[in-house]
Amino acid sequence: MSTTDLVPDVTDYLVAQCQASAALKALGVQVFDGPVPPADATGVEQCLWIGCDPKNPGGEYGTSTQSFAYIGNDATRRNQAGDITCAAKHWTGDTSSKVHRDGCKAITAVVEELLRGVPPAGPGDTTMGGLVQWSEFAESAWYADLVPGGGAEAVCVFKIYFYVRLS
Repeated sequence: MSTTDLVPDVTDYLVAQCQASAALKALGVQVFDGPVPPADATGVEQCLWIGCDPKNPGGEYGTSTQSFAYIGNDATRRNQAGDITCAAKHWTGDTSSKVHRDGCKAITAVVEELLRGVPPAGPGDTTMGGLVQWSEFAESAWYADLVPGGGAEAVCVFKIYFYVRLS
């Protein structure tokens, strides 16, 4: 694999996998690729943003660092560690924070499951189809808000970490 940065590729993988996830569809989750106009998410009960933090509009959606992989001492191999910012939201108009925490937790659990194990044993694929050496669900922040004119909501902003050897 010869490339300079896999943040866009990892983002594309996550979007495709989440949009195709039967478990997310069963929960009624709408998957967004990056930020969307506020009106597109208004009234949507369950959302998953890949490459976006709706609590920090316009913020970074991914970061990475690279370093030499000293195997072979030829300075052509690089290691990359990176992360993609994602967020899950649960809202129904209900005022119960527990209902929304539990709903938001169900969304994030599906994403985490997509990155566990290695095929064919699964249940998911930490290598993202061979794109990276490993990935993981990590670093979450939870928010509870009252929505003007419509109950409470829970939002979990989280990061997906990945590691890859570039050559």
